[in-house]
Amino acid sequence: MPLVEDVCSRIVSEDELSHLLDYVLDFVCDEKILGLYKRVCRRYLYIYPSCVKSYIEAYREMWEDEDSCSTELFGEKEDKMF
Repeated sequence: MPLVEDVCSRIVSEDELSHLLDYVLDFVCDEKILGLYKRVCRRYLYIYPSCVKSYIEAYREMWEDEDSCSTELFGEKEDKMF
């Protein structure tokens, strides 16, 4: 996704980061999109820690309770960050 490449290649504002993560969060049930979401979160974790942590929590609330997504994506290979 070119937008993720762009955001990861420079430092964006917290507002721009939030806008991207809001958009991507709706599609993280797809494994490829989840990888992109994690990449952006990892890139900005130490730059905007409270923002990124809130999106990690939003991910958990939105998707980890969904059997169709969490079982498929987190069965054996759960990531420590999420």
